[in-house]
Amino acid sequence: LSISKNEGVLFAFLTLLFIFSLSNRRSLITQIVMLPLAASLAYLTRPTGILFFPIIGGFWLLHWQELKPKKTIIYMLISLAIVLAVIAPWQIYVYRNFSTLSFWPTSTSGTNLYKGNNPDTDIYYPWVDPDYYSPKMTELAQENGVDTKNEVAWNRFTQSQATSYIMN
Repeated sequence: LSISKNEGVLFAFLTLLFIFSLSNRRSLITQIVMLPLAASLAYLTRPTGILFFPIIGGFWLLHWQELKPKKTIIYMLISLAIVLAVIAPWQIYVYRNFSTLSFWPTSTSGTNLYKGNNPDTDIYYPWVDPDYYSPKMTELAQENGVDTKNEVAWNRFTQSQATSYIMN
């Protein structure tokens, strides 16, 4: 397994960077810049990175008591600008290529949901890496007329298939 193909290492690094920045009480500037930067990059790496944003909100609520409100608002706006600067290029790319806006930073959420929630899950999951199931998923999508090169269409299809399996 190549580390370069595993976003888990990057996500772990960004999580540690986030925790370090959060605990660095000596430099508020570091926190103003690094917290939103690490959170945004983690969010783009894995959808679960979204969980860092409420922590940043709590961080600012705590600082509201320590700093003047005007200064806190300025720092919050700087943090928000950093988040938008990091996330906007991806959102622009998705919109330009697929004519849609996506709340999630990845186009694999439906794929991942389907890999763990489909009729074959009980058969293969304990024994086979779910990533080896991709060819069968591609075949199913093509049988249903889904353009497998269109990431948004692919994601919507796999998400609907997984949701249908879960509900039945």
